[in-house]
Amino acid sequence: MAYQIRRFALIIGLDDYAKWDQLHGAVTDAKAIKQTLFDKKATRAAIIEALEKLRNDERINKEGPIVIFYSGHGCERNSPPAWNLNSKAQYLVPQDCEATGVWPLPIPNRTICALIEGIARENGDNIASATPCSVSSFDDRFAQTIIFDCCLSASSTRGLDNKCEDDEYIPRSVGLHFNIPENLDDDIWGSRAMSVANGFAYHGLQSHVLLAACRETELAYEHKGRGLFASALLVALRSCAASGLAPTYAELLKRILLENSQIQKKTHPQCEGFNQNCAFFDARVARFSTMFGSRKVAYAPVYRDGTQPLSFELEECLEAPLASAYKIFVLVK
Repeated sequence: MAYQIRRFALIIGLDDYAKWDQLHGAVTDAKAIKQTLFDKKATRAAIIEALEKLRNDERINKEGPIVIFYSGHGCERNSPPAWNLNSKAQYLVPQDCEATGVWPLPIPNRTICALIEGIARENGDNIASATPCSVSSFDDRFAQTIIFDCCLSASSTRGLDNKCEDDEYIPRSVGLHFNIPENLDDDIWGSRAMSVANGFAYHGLQSHVLLAACRETELAYEHKGRGLFASALLVALRSCAASGLAPTYAELLKRILLENSQIQKKTHPQCEGFNQNCAFFDARVARFSTMFGSRKVAYAPVYRDGTQPLSFELEECLEAPLASAYKIFVLVK
C-alpha cells in the first residue's frame, strides 16, 4: 500500500460577534479556504481545543503539512508587566469574547504561539500557517502555514465603533479597554513563557511561515463582503494553478501585491518566517496545480474527525459550505 501524505487544516471564520462590531466577509473567506469552525462554533474554548487536537492527533505524520487560517477580529493591548515583554501583545478575538474584561477573554499571541510550538514539536514542524519549513531541514520537513486575515494592531484611538473613512471598507480590529490578567492561559504556555515569541510574526521563525493581512501597525479590511487579503490570496492561488506554477510564499505575496490595486492602496500584507522561499504549502508531495487546480481536480477523501470520508472538487469547496460541526478535516492525496 502506497504511503499517504495527510494534509491537515484548521480554518476559523468569524462574522457574528457577541460583543463586538459585526463583520460580513470572514465566514465567506473561511468557506472559500475550506470551512471548519465559524461564527458561534468559534468560541475561545473551541479554538484552543481545535489547536490542541492538531497537536495530539495521531493521524498527523511529520511529512503532512498543516494549514491554520483565521479570519475575524484581532487587536493589540499593553502586555501585563509579569510577561516581561516591554511591549504590546497581539490577540485574536473569539466569537464569545467579552468587551468588558470578564471571561471569555481574547486569545493572546503567546497562547497561540505556544500551541503552534506544541503542534510542531509533536509533528515535526509541519504546521502550514503560512510558515515554511527550515531550508536546512527541508528534506525532512514540510511547510507549515498560518494565515491571519485580521488586524494585529491597536484600535483604541479609533473608538469602539471602529469606523473607517470609507464605509465600504470595514476594519477587522477592535479596541480593548481593559487590562489582561498576567496568568491568562498560563496552563498552556506555563514554563515556556520565556521561549514563546513576542508576536505572531518573528523573523527567525522556523516552525511555520506566517502570511498576515497587514503590518502590525496597520488595519486589515474587508470590502463588499470579503476580506481584502483572503480574496486576493485565492485569486493569486487560482492564477498560479491555471499557469501550472508552484510559487514560493514570497513569490505568492509579490503576485498578490502586483495584481490587486485595493491591497496596494489599503495595506501591506506580510510574509514572515525562515522558510518563506520554500514552495507554498507542499513543495515535495505534489505540484501546486494538483492542489489548487481546476474543477476537474478533486480533494478526496475529506475526513470528518475520523468518520465517513467525503469528496469535494475545488470549486465546490469554494461555493458550498460544510457543516459547522466539521472542526478538523484531513486532506489525503
